[in-house]
Amino acid sequence: MNSSFLSHPNIKRVDGRQRAVFIGGSADSFLGVEAETVLVSELSSLIEAAGEEKLFIKFSLPANEDELRQTCSLFLNRKDVLVCDINDDVDISLGILTETVFPVAELLLIGVKTLGKLFGKEVKSYDEIASIARKLLGVGAKSLLVTGTDGGTLSQDYFCGRDGKSFWITTNSLEAERIKGEKSLLSSALVSALSIGLDIYDSLVLSKAVLQNTTRNSANSLPKPSIELKADDFPWINKNVSDGRLLFAFPKTDCSAPELYPIVDSSQWVKRLLGTGVKTIQLRIKNLQGAELENEIKTSISVARGHNAKLFINDFWELAIKHDAYGVHLGQDDILSADMRAIEKAGLRLGLSSHCYYEGAIAHGFRPSYIAFGPLYHTALKAMDFAPQGIENLKLWQSLFDCPVVAIGGIMLDLADEVMQGKPDFISVVRDITLAKDPEARAAEWFKKLGGD
Repeated sequence: MNSSFLSHPNIKRVDGRQRAVFIGGSADSFLGVEAETVLVSELSSLIEAAGEEKLFIKFSLPANEDELRQTCSLFLNRKDVLVCDINDDVDISLGILTETVFPVAELLLIGVKTLGKLFGKEVKSYDEIASIARKLLGVGAKSLLVTGTDGGTLSQDYFCGRDGKSFWITTNSLEAERIKGEKSLLSSALVSALSIGLDIYDSLVLSKAVLQNTTRNSANSLPKPSIELKADDFPWINKNVSDGRLLFAFPKTDCSAPELYPIVDSSQWVKRLLGTGVKTIQLRIKNLQGAELENEIKTSISVARGHNAKLFINDFWELAIKHDAYGVHLGQDDILSADMRAIEKAGLRLGLSSHCYYEGAIAHGFRPSYIAFGPLYHTALKAMDFAPQGIENLKLWQSLFDCPVVAIGGIMLDLADEVMQGKPDFISVVRDITLAKDPEARAAEWFKKLGGD
């Protein structure tokens, strides 16, 4: 497995090794984690020995109600993270789940058939899946992933949680024979990912990718440490189930990799840098509004067109459409309010930001013209919730996406050689040019470094 999976900088680590424990089943290795396997009869001793240590537990719902109550009672008043796999062949009532599993389990994996049985009905539509799943949150479930919604060429699972997040996570269906116990393997991979410090969203994405790779490459076997994830393995996330199936189709953006991609905040800067030979540039304005803002965007688009250059407008997608910009760039927060179908219909290119596996899967769900990845290094330009990503993770992003990747964040000229080791398609620069004593000369230095004129 690529070392980046274990060295990802967004992992919130704690002192000491976090233990993954599978109740029953096997202790196969996922993501480099060697899980312990215990019998139900050994669980009490394990917990007693663990003391205040947080455990990451995977367990399947037992058919015996007394055993279920006994198992769940051991985790009351503890801070362990439990993932519960509810098998379709287990006959259990909603009332018992509410009393036993819901108070202790962080995540439930449940099939569509079982979801319907809990409410005495057959689930016949995607809308019903989402509606019934949210009902489980209403009676005490913390979060759940509804699996088993394969159909046609795509497989879609539904996630919802108490924090308000809900989405469909989609993968390509595979013609090869599906792995036996796929849901059980998914829960094992999830616990392993959680135990190395990934949050539940990154864990979902990474686990689905690992399972997809495993299913595609070695039917009826488990992941091997040598597996390298590729673009075909990576899932995509959409808010609406239809968007996951009716895939977006944004035009591709051309580049002479590695290509310089400055970000500026005015039409004057656009004109100035395009005069140096820059071919791709982004206008990111944060302090204007109304007519003044629109005039800056309109002027910048006109200047870029005169230089036959590619101009991306940050955030203001409606003005970008109105004035026929080359493209628009959106951050993860901007995605929530933008009309992505309108941008697609207008024929604009789309660039999206990403900082982690979860955001990468959201970006992948829109099939953008490029994906920006960062911050590569520490940046003082704006407050960031994410630590510097580093070159190894830039390489990982290149392998996971079949569109151009933009390296961004804290990049200065003296770091260019190191950045190019990650083979980005674009290198995005802000302060290194705009704050230089001679911005035009600095741009020329970048062209020379990147192999241009």
